[in-house]
Amino acid sequence: PSTEFDAQSMPYTESMKEVGMREVFFPEHGFVKTPIHHRDSLQKGDLISGPIVVESMDSTIVVPPGWCLERLPSSVLDLRSR
Repeated sequence: PSTEFDAQSMPYTESMKEVGMREVFFPEHGFVKTPIHHRDSLQKGDLISGPIVVESMDSTIVVPPGWCLERLPSSVLDLRSR
C-alpha cells in the first residue's frame, strides 16, 4: 500500500531548498514520495516533519513519517517521534 503525504503541508522554512523527490520505502506506509534536502540548506532552529531525506557528502538521514528533525543551535540534527 502507498500512502500519499502532502509535502506542501510540512513546516518548511524559506532557508530549506528541496533538491528533488524520491520514492522511499517505509514498511508501515509502502513507497512514499519523499522530499530530498541537502544538510547544508538546514538552518539552526529549522524543524521539519517526515518523511524527508537529508543528504550530505558523507551521510544520508532518512526521517520516516511520524518523526521530525530539528537542527539545533549546535548544528546537531535531532530526530524524535511526534
